[in-house]
Amino acid sequence: MIRTMKASLLLVLYLAADHSLALSSRQCTVGQLAGDRLMIGKYTVEELIDISKAKIKRVDDRQTPATFPHATECADYSSSRCHNYNEVEPRRWVGGFLPGLFMQFYDWDISRCDLEDADAWLERFDKRIGDLSEEPTREGTHDVGFKVFYSYGHGYISTGNEDWYEPIVQGAHTLALRYSDTVGAIKSWDTENYRYPTNQFKWPVIIDNMMNLEMMLWVSEKTGNQTLWDMAVQHSKTTIRDLYRSDSCTWHVANYDGDNGELLGQYSQPQGLNMTSIWTRGVAFGIHGFTTVYKWTKEEEFLSQAIKTADCFISELEKCCENDYVPLFDFQDTEKRPDTSAGAIAASGFIELSTFVEAEQSVKYVLAADRILKGLAGSKYMGDEDMDSILVHGMGDFPVKDIDVGLIYGDYFFVEALTRFAALEGDR
Repeated sequence: MIRTMKASLLLVLYLAADHSLALSSRQCTVGQLAGDRLMIGKYTVEELIDISKAKIKRVDDRQTPATFPHATECADYSSSRCHNYNEVEPRRWVGGFLPGLFMQFYDWDISRCDLEDADAWLERFDKRIGDLSEEPTREGTHDVGFKVFYSYGHGYISTGNEDWYEPIVQGAHTLALRYSDTVGAIKSWDTENYRYPTNQFKWPVIIDNMMNLEMMLWVSEKTGNQTLWDMAVQHSKTTIRDLYRSDSCTWHVANYDGDNGELLGQYSQPQGLNMTSIWTRGVAFGIHGFTTVYKWTKEEEFLSQAIKTADCFISELEKCCENDYVPLFDFQDTEKRPDTSAGAIAASGFIELSTFVEAEQSVKYVLAADRILKGLAGSKYMGDEDMDSILVHGMGDFPVKDIDVGLIYGDYFFVEALTRFAALEGDR
């Protein structure tokens, strides 16, 4: 028995209260909305969402209980054995993306009064969310936000189900345990058991951490805990100071002496092409993360950083990838290997950023997102019908594993970008 209200009852309450239940401020409208008809290459947004829904349903139906998809099995796209997502334990950093996709589709259907489908996505979410029950208290990782806020957070914000509130609060406090006043940041990896070169870092902070801060800001606002807010803000300021190159693209890692806070070095590995190159997904995380932090804090420093990061991304993209606007996994990769997940994250960040800047800049970022999405939706990067993943040609953990595969987080941010794009058009 599902533990939350059915979409039909939620809609009655929505109509009575005259406010939106979904993450978007758009109201429920029977029939197709203007943004649904936007063309992304040969598809409408609505068609791409429908394709995505079908794939994610199939993945969920086949997934072993208490496991989550991460990457497709291998890179041989002609072989059916490579088409399926692998299965990983909930403790892995990707656990929140599948339930997060369920809630993205729930929001999409609620906003279109498709209550039967919305109920079905909510049931899938409710069935799966218990598999993440240990993650809000797992202290050995900085990825608590990815796992908890993208799942429990989305579920609570969209439905108001109180069962999903406390795990978010707990997750924020667990993440806060990794904060150091000395460094002014949240520690990323505990490196003792990692491979080279990660095991050489003493007290690493990675650009990815920017994606976990929204949970702390949200919980701070809900509970009045100023310490969580201050930690997230200071971490963002430290990131600006130490994880940015002179060209306003990002480093992957800043390494510190945890005892005195001294910055020991800045690097683009372990996942970039080399120690000094430009790891593209990190730049995308910077766009998305700083836009989100600005949305909450309204501190101009963070908007300025989001803009600088976005402009560096576009500049590098035009050098390497003018034909289809799908970024390389590293902007300095002479072998021209793409990473569709970086493109999806950047596109979503560009769309959000476009809502906070002046008209000329807004057009620039919307057009960049449009070009990236059209590239991703082309036949080269969309998975065939029998592929689990929505997108292919993602670069996971270079140079060790998940190379040239479908990635669940690429799928998540692709759908996020599509729904943001449709909402942007619908709000005009």
